[in-house]
Amino acid sequence: MYNYLFNLGRKLNLGFIFLAIHPSSALKKIGWFRSFRSRVVNDNKGNSIPWWTYSFIDFLEPRLNKNLRVLEFGCGNSSIYLSNRVKEVVAIEDYQDWAEEIRTKINSNSKIIKVNSIPEFEEYKSNIIGKFDVLIIDNLGDRIATAKNGIPFLNDYGVVIWDNTDGPDWPIIKKMMVDLGFKEISFTGMIPQELNLSKTTLFYRKDNCLGI
Repeated sequence: MYNYLFNLGRKLNLGFIFLAIHPSSALKKIGWFRSFRSRVVNDNKGNSIPWWTYSFIDFLEPRLNKNLRVLEFGCGNSSIYLSNRVKEVVAIEDYQDWAEEIRTKINSNSKIIKVNSIPEFEEYKSNIIGKFDVLIIDNLGDRIATAKNGIPFLNDYGVVIWDNTDGPDWPIIKKMMVDLGFKEISFTGMIPQELNLSKTTLFYRKDNCLGI
């Protein structure tokens, strides 16, 4: 009976129904349907996860540890997720209401620095103390300029997580990072809530903090 229904579903192009109800459905297991229904970026248990590709989250998760310091441009669900898994998160955010909302959800090991404008780097760079293991580029506006400002705060083992690298600036981004001595691994796939494909890229150097 099951095989009959499955084959009938194939013929009628009803794969989306099987994805929603089948107990082994990949989209169900990773929490995509739950996220889509609730309009909240979370996993199948309701925990906050970054708005990155699922494949990259799976790659990154086992490599995180409580020794890592993270500098993030653009706060959000990634701030919440990382504050549970690393030593410290320092997030820079220029959308005031959003910064306040996320501030209530992160742990005490992390902080959000509210600024008037992320591109106005000189106005707040003195608030960024020390070197970091991970730099995240996920803000609105000119991300290339943000990366140029943020990379000097990486230590020798630091890596860069750059989200949404499927846009027209990708050739410029890749050349800039290669010229700075970075290699890249890109992860294309689905992201929470959304129907479209996206791409998250990790830039790294030899002897990096993630052991790649």
